[in-house]
Amino acid sequence: MLLEVQTLDVISVNIWQILISLANLLLLYFVFRKLLFKPIQRIFTERRADIDKTYAEADEKAAKAERDRALYEEKLSGAKEEAGTILADAKLRADRLGEEILAGAREEARAVREAAEADIAQQKRKAVNEAKDEIASLSVGLAEKILGRELNAQDGERLIDDFLAGIEDDHE
Repeated sequence: MLLEVQTLDVISVNIWQILISLANLLLLYFVFRKLLFKPIQRIFTERRADIDKTYAEADEKAAKAERDRALYEEKLSGAKEEAGTILADAKLRADRLGEEILAGAREEARAVREAAEADIAQQKRKAVNEAKDEIASLSVGLAEKILGRELNAQDGERLIDDFLAGIEDDHE
């Protein structure tokens, strides 16, 4: 048995075929680059720009919302302070008005009391004067009957004054 050396004709290296395949590959690369890569790259760049623009707008709106929220909280705080001030001021005015009304009522009550006291004093003087006149006329009439004669004005006045002095001493 002899071993025969067999040669493989199936695997052969052909330089020309490799160069032609390489040229085809380069040609396809440049055609695809011109027709596909650049337009696809441009689409990707445009989409990236749109996405960046959308993110920038979202960030701007979020910042505006945060500013608006801070402004709202500041106004709300200011409104609460103003409401507190208004309430305190209204309470002060109500207290002051209540004190004025109370002082006015006290003054009016004092004036009414003084007027009543003055009226009572006047009524008392009037009653005393009427009583004096009544007593004087009764005294004169009684004295005339007792004495049996008519008294002159001086005698009548003296008797009345003595009688009234006695009554006043008894009441004091």
